[in-house]
Amino acid sequence: MSTGKTECQQGKRWNVEGYKGNKEIKLDKVERTQVVYLYNLQDCVVEITAEKFASISIDKVVRTGIKFTKAIGSVEVVNSNKVQIQGSSPSYNVDKSDGITLYLTPTEKDSQIVTSKAEVNIVLLEGDEPKETPIPSQFITKYDTKTNTWVTVPTDHAG
Repeated sequence: MSTGKTECQQGKRWNVEGYKGNKEIKLDKVERTQVVYLYNLQDCVVEITAEKFASISIDKVVRTGIKFTKAIGSVEVVNSNKVQIQGSSPSYNVDKSDGITLYLTPTEKDSQIVTSKAEVNIVLLEGDEPKETPIPSQFITKYDTKTNTWVTVPTDHAG
């Protein structure tokens, strides 16, 4: 387990960076107006105990679980692999990342999920059987002669 650092900068942003193998990273002083930035974490578990906070950015994080109650703004994931996220947010943005799993409750059905160059699965925690849905990462664009426009649809991989 390597020692990273956790610090609040200018009362606005919590930086958590450089940890490896730490299963007990707990942020219990995050306030409603503050943002959280997770950087360069590996094999960790991060829990944010605040009821609500502004937003969270996850950058260069590998094999890590992240749990929180509610991000008022967005959850952003970039350059990360095998990250599990459980928490409420109106918006999830995932870019240049693979193996991202979002665990959402029925109240998050209205959330917007934007992906680019990413492999993402959504697990809806509803009832006894969680329902897992992959977000398409491959698309086909064809010209529609009826509407004279380009139309893009997810690739259908029939088994």
